[in-house]
Amino acid sequence: MSNHRNAEEERGGGGGGGGGGGWSSLALAVGAVGAVGAVLFGVWKKKRESEVGIQKNRVLISDFEKTREMEVMIQKNQASILDLEKKTRELDATVKENQVSKSDFEKKIQKNEESISNLKKQIRECCIS
Repeated sequence: MSNHRNAEEERGGGGGGGGGGGWSSLALAVGAVGAVGAVLFGVWKKKRESEVGIQKNRVLISDFEKTREMEVMIQKNQASILDLEKKTRELDATVKENQVSKSDFEKKIQKNEESISNLKKQIRECCIS
């Protein structure tokens, strides 16, 4: 019987030892479920990180598009500024021309007034004589 008992103990024991085999199977199953859970958690975590990265990229793309639109507006504004500066220079030149013309007209008016005064003087002299 000692040989029979030794053989049973090696296989996991008699009636009580058989339960040990069940626990090891359960432990293996729990370990496998834990490993699968860890893999699934790792996959979920990577997926979540990817989603966050995608969202950040969308924000960056939106910011880039807004920046590009602003650059286009700035270029248009710069063109408008250059056009306004050109028109301002043209108006300045016109104002200077008008000031010269005004000065010329004022001189002509003064000469005309002097001529009128001289004519009045001559008419008075004619009438008196």
